[in-house]
Amino acid sequence: MRERIAAIWDDEARFERAYLFAFFVAFSALALVFPYSGDDWAWGSHLGVERLNTLFVDYNGRYAGNLAIFALMRMGILAKFVLAALVTLTQHLIVRVSGYRTKTGYLTVGALFVLMPLGMWRQAVAWMSGFSNYGMAAVCMLGYLAMLKRDLVAGEPTDRRAWRVLLALTGGFVSALFVEHVTLHLVIATAVGLVAYTWVHRRWYVSGTAWLVSVLAGAFVMFSNGAYHLAVSSQPHYQSVQRHATVYGVFAKAMDPIARQSTTQNWLLNLTIIALLLGLAALFVREVASSGKRGFARWAPWLVAGLSAGYLVLWRTAATYVLYPSPFALFNGFAAILLLGAIVIAALAFVDDAVDRWTILAACASIVVLIAPFALVDPVGPRCFYPSYMLLLVVVGVLLRRVIGRYSASNWMSVVNALFATLLVGALLGSGYVYARFAVTAHRRLAAIERRLAAGKTTVSFPASPFRGFVQDGEPYYEPMETRYKDYYGLPQSLKIVRKPDPVVTDPWR
Repeated sequence: MRERIAAIWDDEARFERAYLFAFFVAFSALALVFPYSGDDWAWGSHLGVERLNTLFVDYNGRYAGNLAIFALMRMGILAKFVLAALVTLTQHLIVRVSGYRTKTGYLTVGALFVLMPLGMWRQAVAWMSGFSNYGMAAVCMLGYLAMLKRDLVAGEPTDRRAWRVLLALTGGFVSALFVEHVTLHLVIATAVGLVAYTWVHRRWYVSGTAWLVSVLAGAFVMFSNGAYHLAVSSQPHYQSVQRHATVYGVFAKAMDPIARQSTTQNWLLNLTIIALLLGLAALFVREVASSGKRGFARWAPWLVAGLSAGYLVLWRTAATYVLYPSPFALFNGFAAILLLGAIVIAALAFVDDAVDRWTILAACASIVVLIAPFALVDPVGPRCFYPSYMLLLVVVGVLLRRVIGRYSASNWMSVVNALFATLLVGALLGSGYVYARFAVTAHRRLAAIERRLAAGKTTVSFPASPFRGFVQDGEPYYEPMETRYKDYYGLPQSLKIVRKPDPVVTDPWR
C-alpha cells in the first residue's frame, strides 16, 4: 500500500487524477452539511416558481444563474455533488490556466481556495444561491481563458472544428447570463482574445469569433431585462447605479470597500504572493550580479521589494485602524495598488517566458476590469470578488512555478507541499466541524418548531445558532428571512419566530 501511494505521489499525472477525485469526495462530504439559507429558501418555495413564471421580468438578467439555482433547489442531495464537482473543476481550471499541473500547484491552489476570506466563502461557496451566480460565472470565465491560452500557444488551427464552434456558440451565450461584471469582462476578453490570436497566428480565429458573437448576444439579452432600466432610474430597486456620485465618493468607495474586499482581506493569499515575489527578486539579484545588467533590470528587484514592504505597512495600518474613519480606510486602496504594481513589475522584469509573463499580465488586467464597475453600482458584497480571487490564484500558480523551477533543491518543494497539504486538510476538517454544528442546530430547531406547533403554540423562541457568521442569512429571526423560512418548510405564516437574547457576559474587571 505504501508503495502504491508513493508511486501516485511521484507521478504527476496520477497524482492529478487522485487529487481531483479525493478533493471531490472530501468537498462533497463538506457540501452535505452546507445549510440552505436566505435566498435558497425563496428559490425552493413558491416564490421561486413565481419568479420563473414571470421569466424574471424586472428581477435581473442572470437567466442562467436563476435557472441553475431554481433547478438545484429541486434536486435534493444531488445538488451538493454538483456544487462539489464545479468547485473541483474550478481548481483544475486555475491550475491549467497557470500552467502548473503538479502536486505543488494543486495543493497550494486548493489550500488558498478553501482558506479564502470568510465573507467570500460564506456568500460564494457555502451559499447555493451565491455559487449559482458567482461560482458558475467563474467556471465559465476560467474555461474560456483556458481555451484561449491553449489556442494561442498551440501551433495547429484546432479552433475550426465544428464541435469547437458549436461549443463556443452555446458556452459563450450561457456564460454571459450569470453575473453582470463577469459578462462585461467576457465581452472585453473575447474581443481582445480574437485580436491577439489573429496577431500571433496571422489567421482568423473561428471559434474565438463564435465566442465573441455569442457573448455579445448573451450580454444583450441580460441587459435587456427591465431590472437594469430600474437600476439607472430614480425608482427604488435592489440594484442601483450611482448616477449622481461625486468624484470623491467614487474614489473613496474604490479605495476602501472595494479594495478591502477584493484585495487586502485576502491576507493569506497576498502573503503567499509577496513571498513568491521576494523569492523571484532574490534569484534575479544573483543573476544581475553575475551578468552585469544595468538599468531597469538592476533596480527591479529592489523596487518590487519596496512595493511589497509598502503593501505590508499599509495593510497592517488599515487593519489596525479598521474602526477609524478616513484617511486610514483609504490605505486599503493604496495597498492594493502597490501589490498589483509589484506583480506587474515582477512579471515584466523577472519572468523571461512570454507565455507566463502574458498570463500574469492578462490576469491582472482582468482583475481590474472585474472590480472597476463596482465603483458605480450597489450593492457590493464579498461574493462580487470571487471571480477576481480565482484570477489571483492563477497568478500564484504561475509565480510558484517560476520560483520552484529556479530553486533546484527538492527540499523546497517538500516544505511547500507539506505546508499547504496541512492547511488544506485542516481547513476542510475545520469547516466540516463548523457546518455540521450549524446543521445539527438547524435540524433541531425545525423539529422543535413542529412539536410546538402540534402543541398549539403560535410563538416560538430560540437562541442564535453557533457559528452563524459562516452562513449567509441563516437565521429566520427577521424579515424577509422569517417569511421565506416558513414558506420553504411549509410552516404557517401566523407562526412568530423570536430570537432569544444572547446571554449577558459579566466583565469581572468593570
